[in-house]
Amino acid sequence: MKILYIEPYCGVAGDMLNAGLLGLEGAPSLDSLIERLLSVPFEEEWDIQLSEVTRHTVTAKYFNVMVKGDSSHHRNLNDISLLIQNAGKFSDKVKKKAIAVFGKLAEAEALVHGTTTDKVHFHEVGAVDAVIDIMSCCYILDEISPDFIYSSKISLGTGSVSTLHGELPVPVPATVNLIKNIPVNYTDIESELATPTGCALLSVLVDEWKKPSEDMMMLSVAYGAGSRDLKERASVLRVSLLESIDSSSEISLNTDTIAVIETNIDDMTPEAVGALQTALLNAGVLDCTVSSVFMKKQRPAFFIKIITLKDDFRKIAKLLLKETSAIGVRYRFEDRIILDRNVIRRTTTFGDVEVKVSFSNDNNIEKFKVEYESCLELAKNYDLSYWEMEKKINTFLNDFNVCEK
Repeated sequence: MKILYIEPYCGVAGDMLNAGLLGLEGAPSLDSLIERLLSVPFEEEWDIQLSEVTRHTVTAKYFNVMVKGDSSHHRNLNDISLLIQNAGKFSDKVKKKAIAVFGKLAEAEALVHGTTTDKVHFHEVGAVDAVIDIMSCCYILDEISPDFIYSSKISLGTGSVSTLHGELPVPVPATVNLIKNIPVNYTDIESELATPTGCALLSVLVDEWKKPSEDMMMLSVAYGAGSRDLKERASVLRVSLLESIDSSSEISLNTDTIAVIETNIDDMTPEAVGALQTALLNAGVLDCTVSSVFMKKQRPAFFIKIITLKDDFRKIAKLLLKETSAIGVRYRFEDRIILDRNVIRRTTTFGDVEVKVSFSNDNNIEKFKVEYESCLELAKNYDLSYWEMEKKINTFLNDFNVCEK
């Protein structure tokens, strides 16, 4: 498994991100990138310069888009989407990702100005350099093709900055809208460390805001420089390409992050707890277990443990508080390694049966299990016990090797 780890130690901007990514293993050459960008039907003339600079003794690449003539066209989201869609040398995947980034920018600007995304005129963001920054970044990432993208906190500056809307506080309002629900680090550096373009890119591209696990191997690392040489810290963004140490193992596995929610209940009847479990399963939790425990003063109680999708944990926690006498719940996020799974229908000598199969990323079947309801129905039809029918079906499936993806 290949992971790209981004560290916005001194903020993030489109030029910093592109400069760093171009230095990683598997990245395209600058000439290859420019060749594709020439297919974007700009009215303006432009060029890209990739140079080497030093920021606080750290050697980094600086990605500079140079535009000839007027580059301040006030393009709206539709104008930019058409530019991207008409770029003939980019894949549909890259175009879709770039349009999604501009969609995020439009939403942020619309909130600032109290309007809708279709009426937003991007001004600075609609300039050629911003379009190039975003399309370049999406293309380079597609070439590097990491399995996951992680990022640490985004560092933010303070002070103010001059824009076409006048003097604005740092971080600017659009950036504030873009970093909602994203971990950030406020600094005393009087500079716009994180730009709207940089934050929009990370908000769309990053899978998880966390550090990689310890069992990783460094494949390559690069630094992208900011346009300013700050006195407080090195104005660089570090990107690292990592690989799981066990990535060469025979089974290719998926990972994700789930939420674990727990609480203790000592004043509800078993019937009420049973109703709670039904409500939780209907709400889509991955699993729910109830066990008997003794609390302080030897009070008998129920220990309820729920596993659910990370994005659903607030919804499930609210449901748990609503449906029980609990006045608080505990939660945590945990990483897990999982096999892909699918339910297939197979014909056996006893009739059709549903089977849950689990397989690795290389499509090899690792294990299978007959679905309970399906097996029980056949057992009744043949006047057999459940375990007898399950054994017969498993024998048939193994003998005829019918469990393929």
